[in-house]
Amino acid sequence: MCYRKSTTRRHRRWVQTIVGILRPIASLKIAVALFAMAIFLVLAGTMAQVHKDIWEVVRDYFRTDVAWIEWRVFFPKSFFMGTPLEGLTDIEEGRGFPFPGGWLIGGAMTINLLAAHAIRFKVQAKGSRLVSGLAVIAIGAALTAGVILWGSMQSGKENQLLQEWPSLRILWQLAQGLVAGSVMLAGCVMVFKRRAGVVLLHLGVLLMMYNELLVGVSAIEGQMSIREGDTVNYEHDIRAIELAVVDTSPKGSQQGHRGAVDRGRRSHAIPRPG
Repeated sequence: MCYRKSTTRRHRRWVQTIVGILRPIASLKIAVALFAMAIFLVLAGTMAQVHKDIWEVVRDYFRTDVAWIEWRVFFPKSFFMGTPLEGLTDIEEGRGFPFPGGWLIGGAMTINLLAAHAIRFKVQAKGSRLVSGLAVIAIGAALTAGVILWGSMQSGKENQLLQEWPSLRILWQLAQGLVAGSVMLAGCVMVFKRRAGVVLLHLGVLLMMYNELLVGVSAIEGQMSIREGDTVNYEHDIRAIELAVVDTSPKGSQQGHRGAVDRGRRSHAIPRPG
């Protein structure tokens, strides 16, 4: 009996310690501050496109841990031309200040959200209701994954139904999302009751944040320019320059070598084909 009481006390102390650590991390003030920082970063990144290409802004502002925000982005010439503040538009390039980038803000938001759920959002179901609710949530998650995978694994040929009713292009996608979301909501209601909507909303936010992380880390983006009647078997990246050297041999076959070019900033020898 004494051993059980001692074990229970240790368990309570351990739980209290974990809650004490997570409570400041789950603060709503931190969440509001992170949202404000994200809004400011989006504003700065949008205005920075006056001086930089959009992909440079994505790389330097959003897909980085720490962004360097130049002062000149807040004083575009089109805004202040002919005003007493026109002199501010001549701020030297490179002068600015460091600011948390998209990766850092997004990671902090994820930690804050998970900590808040661990403390404030308690499971309110027990027994068979809890098991049934978790099963419904699992089915909804499987449907959500199916909708995502089905949408990203298209053959390139348009569905005959969508050709006859073009209005279904968006409605069909919304209908699929509605079905998956409704199943998820039903499961969350069984497990979390009144807080089901908030839990599902936060799951959607986490899913979108994970998607951006996955795209930023692993996606390889490119373009295929196909003229009517032509066939193309390659794609190219408009953000990079590639030099291709092709040696046409007398036997009719071609040998080639290609390498990326960094706009002349760095030079290196390209080995001879073959």
